[in-house]
Amino acid sequence: MLGRSSREKEKEKSNAPAGENPEAIKPPAGWYADPDAANSDGTRARWWDGEQWTETVSPGHTAEAPQPAQDAAAQPDSGPAAAAVPDRPAAAATGHWIQPPPPSQLRIMRIQEGPQAGETTIGDAGVILNTVRRVAQDSRVYVPASVVDVAQHRGLTIGAVSVRGLGHQDFGLVRQDAVAFATAGNSRFIVGTIADGVSEAPNSHAGADSASKAALASVREFLDAGTRLHEIPWPEVTETVRNNLRKRAELAFGAKLRNEKVDDGTWARQVGTTAEVLIVDSEPAHDGSFEYVRAVLAGDGYGYVISPAGLLPLGSGKARDNDLKSNKVLPLPSDPGPGYPHVQPGRIRPGEAVMITTDGIGDDMADGTTEVAGYMHAELLQPRTPHSLLETVSYVAYQSDDDRTVLVVWA
Repeated sequence: MLGRSSREKEKEKSNAPAGENPEAIKPPAGWYADPDAANSDGTRARWWDGEQWTETVSPGHTAEAPQPAQDAAAQPDSGPAAAAVPDRPAAAATGHWIQPPPPSQLRIMRIQEGPQAGETTIGDAGVILNTVRRVAQDSRVYVPASVVDVAQHRGLTIGAVSVRGLGHQDFGLVRQDAVAFATAGNSRFIVGTIADGVSEAPNSHAGADSASKAALASVREFLDAGTRLHEIPWPEVTETVRNNLRKRAELAFGAKLRNEKVDDGTWARQVGTTAEVLIVDSEPAHDGSFEYVRAVLAGDGYGYVISPAGLLPLGSGKARDNDLKSNKVLPLPSDPGPGYPHVQPGRIRPGEAVMITTDGIGDDMADGTTEVAGYMHAELLQPRTPHSLLETVSYVAYQSDDDRTVLVVWA
């Protein structure tokens, strides 16, 4: 909850949605203009849970004005109870709907020979077609080159896939991405996590695995305890992940560093990783849509809503150097810095999907206008079988050699 003084709480009463006051009927949960003084231009929405303001905000977008109630007999003609949850929060994403290149404009070919024979190439693959596939070396644990699973839950389908990138295959490195998912809250919520181990950290594959599982367990614990979707304390989730990484790193490497100064930076150089969470409510809203929350705890992953209407980029956690995106990452267990955790709520409708991905695919899809974006949009409009999902993300494209991980939920 927002930390406010008693004076601010009194002021908050006058700023509650639709003119709420202590004696009035409180408005329903939904998106409203953020009453915080910093939102003087009205470009930020904050989630009202039906009782009070929450920490969930959506920067960069104006909240849609509450729509009139459809059942006039059940609602007063005016006042707070007349407010309804916006049809689709403008805050669902940091971008705008994009129409990616249609399949007819994509340069897609099936590779006939060489190490990538049988896979799909998009555009000009260049010398990447000559990648030599080597077994992973110097790994103390077995890390599968790829993992994939597809499951159905109530009216939703979830797909999870992670594959070893061509660059890692060429240099004999293990897959450093990780993915996990489960249900929570009496099976009401689907919770998925992805993590991308930092290449410079020699044991980042262990860090990614640890972070994805710790984030999943932490979020499930809150939801199982009855915490509302928009009230999950994401800083606590992040700290749980950081503590887990510290303990894992200390157990594995602490004995070797007895005479050195050890801090989060030390552990990050060993097991550094990003972490991201996606939660989807399997209980549909009154309009048939499904709420989701995407939370970037640290890192440079990407998110998209996939619809027959196009792609809705949810943005990337990549750092920025002035106006340019940077590959700089402050990996966990280090403090990821200001702006994290970055929480994005939204909705998907039947026939749509929400997807989070590591930068191995996110960089290729970018703002939704690239050939890979067109390919992924066409391939992921409908739920896939495990085999076809694995095949989809195993494309070959110019300079695309990083590990690739996707977590997608179809409505």
